[in-house]
Amino acid sequence: MTNTIADWVGLELANISEGALFKYFFSNIHLDNVENTFYLTNPKKGIELVISEEKLVTTIHLFSGQENGYSLFNEKMPFNLSFSMSKEDLRKLFGKPNRVGGGHNALYLGYVDPWEKFYLSPYTIHVVYKNERIAKISIGLLSMESYFDSALQ
Repeated sequence: MTNTIADWVGLELANISEGALFKYFFSNIHLDNVENTFYLTNPKKGIELVISEEKLVTTIHLFSGQENGYSLFNEKMPFNLSFSMSKEDLRKLFGKPNRVGGGHNALYLGYVDPWEKFYLSPYTIHVVYKNERIAKISIGLLSMESYFDSALQ
């Protein structure tokens, strides 16, 4: 049994879907399929799961309420995170980011918000900023980092 939402990453959807925490967020949410990737999205609670074809949870997105249509994720955050943290606070918690990017216009995407990634084995924590504030936190598995990088090529 899992204790936090971060524990869901890498697990099969069937193995977590009966838990009380999962039901709290997703009891009446429909699983959407977009090009063989599945999504469980609860904009009112500010959370989204990204699920592989094999029905493994690959990523958890937590929203600060700055993204259109998403409310603040207002529950206990994993890893002692908080949307009120500054970049300096995150660096005190996790150390120097392993990767940084964004803050520029991309040819096909338009403006890409600044972001930082922290590797906290076995997890990767991806933090996106808007106006110097945390807009979204994504939690994935460090073992899948090369997969995510290849998708950006």
